[in-house]
Amino acid sequence: MKNLIKILTMVFISQLFIVACDDDDRTPITDAVPSFKLYDPGVSALQLFETSAGNPFTIVWDETVGGDGEYTVVFASDENFSDQVTLGTTTENSFTTTISELNTALLQAGYNPFVDSNVYFRVISDSASGGAVLYSNTISFLASTYPVDVPVVTSPSVGDYFILDGDNPDTEVTRVTASDYASYGSGSITYIVEAVRATHDFDNPDTTVVNLGSFPTSIPDQGGVGNIEVDYLPLTMLDLNKAAIEVGIPAEEVGGLDIRVKAVSTSTGGEITKASEPVRINVKTYELAIPNLYLVGDATAASWDNSATNLKMFPLLRNTTSPKVYTFTGKFNAGGFKLIVNKGSWDDQYGSGGEGVLLYNDGSSGNINVATAGYYTLTVDTGNLTYTLVPYTGSTATTYSTIGVIGDATPGVWVTDTDMTQSTFDPHIWYIGNIALTANSAKFRADNDWSVNWGSPAPLFGTGTMGGDNIPVEEAGNYDIHFNDLTGDYNFVLK
Repeated sequence: MKNLIKILTMVFISQLFIVACDDDDRTPITDAVPSFKLYDPGVSALQLFETSAGNPFTIVWDETVGGDGEYTVVFASDENFSDQVTLGTTTENSFTTTISELNTALLQAGYNPFVDSNVYFRVISDSASGGAVLYSNTISFLASTYPVDVPVVTSPSVGDYFILDGDNPDTEVTRVTASDYASYGSGSITYIVEAVRATHDFDNPDTTVVNLGSFPTSIPDQGGVGNIEVDYLPLTMLDLNKAAIEVGIPAEEVGGLDIRVKAVSTSTGGEITKASEPVRINVKTYELAIPNLYLVGDATAASWDNSATNLKMFPLLRNTTSPKVYTFTGKFNAGGFKLIVNKGSWDDQYGSGGEGVLLYNDGSSGNINVATAGYYTLTVDTGNLTYTLVPYTGSTATTYSTIGVIGDATPGVWVTDTDMTQSTFDPHIWYIGNIALTANSAKFRADNDWSVNWGSPAPLFGTGTMGGDNIPVEEAGNYDIHFNDLTGDYNFVLK
């Protein structure tokens, strides 16, 4: 009996007979006396697992037909066999299939994943000589399947074209919807929406895959059969624009995005991920305005002074390819800090919701704490609401006497440096406030000499390299400028 129970791990389908409906003249006679015995496997519930897909499932009965007579194995969801499905045929007095095939047969018959559902089996016998049709007794137990089908994206549609508008970033552009199984029963299910640049492979480790978010709620248990429309994820102008920029579509250009939905289900058998076929849409992007994040707190140079005139609040380095990711490398004291979006206001701030967790301010976020003073690299992801603060292991040996800005965008053009102020908190941090710049270019250099200078082709913010390109100043105006000689990171903030 133990061997029989072990064999009965799941799946009833021969590859030649996957879920064929039995609609011939063998209509079940539910009140007929069984003519031969189908042995009960002795289990009340059978849970099918993906990890056991290749294991066998066998049922055995008394042999009643001699010669080349044929047996047909059928199952149904009710004891009257009103929705009878054929699993396969055999001339032996036993039938074996695999867990995978049984699972597929049940799913195709309308069973839903991770739902305990009644399954009734019996065997129909035809004699070789064309005699009477005989029926075995019925056996039944609860069976729970696992998902094999992928969700299907129903919105947006292939070829949809969206012109994104930076003046209305919060306007909803489209909704990502999908259809899937009617229920996931006792298993938990999360639907994740992802995007890549058109023609790129989601599963290639070198591909930039953007997580656009998850459907707001898990799929409800409908108790039904077949696929239903699951919940949706609304996407705004800003959502699509950020995704497009992050995967490499330049601003003010048209490019393709491939969007897919992943169903991640979890049960006692483990986690199963099924990804939809991608849907390709086209978007026209706009220049992305990435907000600054400023350091404030007693662990930083700014202390807790968030006033708009406090130039000691150093902005983190923004990232055009990953616009939700910010970095800063520099000195921190033992203490706490937060991050604010607008100098002079506490309204938009980020603090800690626990170790390594960044929590948008809702009245309950705490300080991000620094246990020991030293140089650290801070990385903040406002999309995933996470941060890391790790000790900086690079060299901090060189300390310069002066660093200034120079170039045809500056008051001294290419002749005279406009010196910056060196931080008394961290000697590698430099700043200057309210400097008037023209629409030209600039660089940073140390000690009023070209032997040490930094530049980059990126306007407004970026990482300067030694002897690099001139930094474009695209718009004339008054700027606050910050520079970090430890990393070469710079920020030009138009006032």
